[in-house]
Amino acid sequence: MGKERRGFACLSEERKREIASMGGKKAHVIGKAHEFNHAEAVAAGRLGGLASARKRRESEQANKDYEARIQMGSDIKGEDSSIDKMQSLCSQDDA
Repeated sequence: MGKERRGFACLSEERKREIASMGGKKAHVIGKAHEFNHAEAVAAGRLGGLASARKRRESEQANKDYEARIQMGSDIKGEDSSIDKMQSLCSQDDA
């Protein structure tokens, strides 16, 4: 026994698009829709570009940090490498 689709869920994609279009047109008619001017559009594009570049740099740095830890022989949590653990165990046995 599945759930019955009601409201907008039972409408076709085309009908949903028509309804959304009517709402957008009406918002412009009554003056409630925001229209970007050139300066606002430039500022929004710049902010999006800055955010994208920052996320890319952070991701690249995280990858470099991860690779450096792998090369040093430590695990992801940053614990001592297994080589260091073995050396410390061997030195305890010698004492």
